Amino acid sequence: MEPCFAAALRYDDALVRLMRRAADIRLASEAVPVGSAVGRVLAHDLHASAPRPAGDLSAMDGFAIRGGIVGMSLRIAGTTHAGQACATLPSGTAWRVLTGAPVPHGADRVVPREHTNSPGEATVELAALPALGAHIRRRGEEFAEGALLIPAGTQLDWRHLALCIAQGAVDIEVRARPRVAIVSSGAELTTSGGGSAIPDSNAPMLGALLAREGTSVTSSLTLADDDRTALADHLGAVAPAADLVVTTGGVSASETDHTPGALADLGAAILFRGVALRPGRPATVASLGATTIFALPGNPLAAALCAVTLVVPFLRALAGRPHPAARGRLTFTPQARAETTTLCLVRTRCEDGMVTLEPVPTVGAADISALAQADGVLPVPASGGLAAGDIVTFMPL
Repeated sequence: MEPCFAAALRYDDALVRLMRRAADIRLASEAVPVGSAVGRVLAHDLHASAPRPAGDLSAMDGFAIRGGIVGMSLRIAGTTHAGQACATLPSGTAWRVLTGAPVPHGADRVVPREHTNSPGEATVELAALPALGAHIRRRGEEFAEGALLIPAGTQLDWRHLALCIAQGAVDIEVRARPRVAIVSSGAELTTSGGGSAIPDSNAPMLGALLAREGTSVTSSLTLADDDRTALADHLGAVAPAADLVVTTGGVSASETDHTPGALADLGAAILFRGVALRPGRPATVASLGATTIFALPGNPLAAALCAVTLVVPFLRALAGRPHPAARGRLTFTPQARAETTTLCLVRTRCEDGMVTLEPVPTVGAADISALAQADGVLPVPASGGLAAGDIVTFMPL
């Protein structure tokens, strides 16, 4: 270990190692009722089992006809409601159809009811003649049989339920929720407040952030001491029942930073020790069997930004989801630092239909007020090259 982390891994290289790790331990899938699938990640592509609509349907309440001229009267040969079987239009007649009803075979358009005059129940007079094919929803116009409806890796929300149900799904295969254990450590911490101790904001903050990513937070603990043995004992106890363990604090290089030693005591394999990030340089990732351990700095802003830029991409990769990303135009020129990726908090605005990004100033790695003002994180590469007016990719918060 190098106390100053001079050999810290480049951020891009750290992501590559995390993606490889995720590929080795892809989450299993499980079947859940469609109504319980909101927030879960689809395990397999969902394809259309039939075209939609399954046949030609009326888009209006009106009369299905074939040909015709304005002013002519036609005998009403029948009526079809939505859900009923498709009829056949007799020559020279009209057929009353309600919205969603099958258009009878032989009809070539639907005349809306408001474009007709109906002297009685038996006949209808055409007050206007719509174009050929008007007001007919054609078979398969929404999607054809076999079409990809929802790709695997999609986090399902209310918009997807109708598609799943329309395919006859009762249960649907989703990725198992990653199980996460959170541990905050440090003699300065308290969970009850009072005295000179610092309230532990990291554990609840990270728990909420990771729960939003579809995880199941199985345990959350504040260790209000700097005890290497106690930390190793707790990590060893929670790791077997977790896919991820996220720790904060004790990860740097002072005599009270015991997380690296606790990981060594457990026999954990280090994926990387230190990342060239600001803030977040001490961030360390290790594996303990099938469990991945993220050891993050204790300062709240640094912990949050490491979670967004390291833990969240790893979770997305586990579930086969794309990395969180959005685009915007810079209103400022970010400051680059040699050999370090700078994590710049940004606030979004909308100007002339374009998302613009402005900087959110911070006063250091413990600045939690800056987080509440920001909408995203912009990783500024060590090479620089970003300037006001550039279109860039950032990570939404």
